[in-house]
Amino acid sequence: MLELSAVGDGDDSAFYDAWVAAGDTYNAEAESTLASGHRASARGLFLRASCLYAAAYHPLFGTPVDPRLLKAFDKQMAACAKTFRACAKECREMAKMAK
Repeated sequence: MLELSAVGDGDDSAFYDAWVAAGDTYNAEAESTLASGHRASARGLFLRASCLYAAAYHPLFGTPVDPRLLKAFDKQMAACAKTFRACAKECREMAKMAK
């Protein structure tokens, strides 16, 4: 993965920066994909972005709370919410068919 090469022999900051940058890349691609009407593909990209943001902040756990942890968590939750919104239409359609 490119994230690993971006971290190299880096510290927690390099790790955070690399994984957030990867999440931002997937999130931007998801937004573009969604705008093109490809909801299923966008859903997968938003979910990947959410996972990358989650990975970014794990080395930052501790006291006092590092503000980057909160920023990455907020990005993770936003991408996750977009994942759910992107599948809402399909979920409603599947529920109708199941009745």
